[in-house]
Amino acid sequence: MPEDQDRTNPPLADLIREIAGEPVTDIASDTRLSALDNWTSLAGLRLLSSIESDLGVWLDLRDYLAAETVGDIDAMVRNAQLEEAADDTSRRYTGGL
Repeated sequence: MPEDQDRTNPPLADLIREIAGEPVTDIASDTRLSALDNWTSLAGLRLLSSIESDLGVWLDLRDYLAAETVGDIDAMVRNAQLEEAADDTSRRYTGGL
């Protein structure tokens, strides 16, 4: 796997570090959420809320709750960001319809 595919989106890694109390260097895409110290269902909901407020993307709750690794959440965030960018582009070309 190329090194850049193993890295988690830095803003997401920062949120996870803040919520779970983990050093960023200990967070990789293959890190299992259940392996994080202090990871609880409440921490998971705090992360979801922080993703929505800080990163400006909304994730499907069922998909989010099914995530097992940091990489799973990272992929959801990246996909949501791409969808948002595509929606913005589409609105510009259609005159905001």
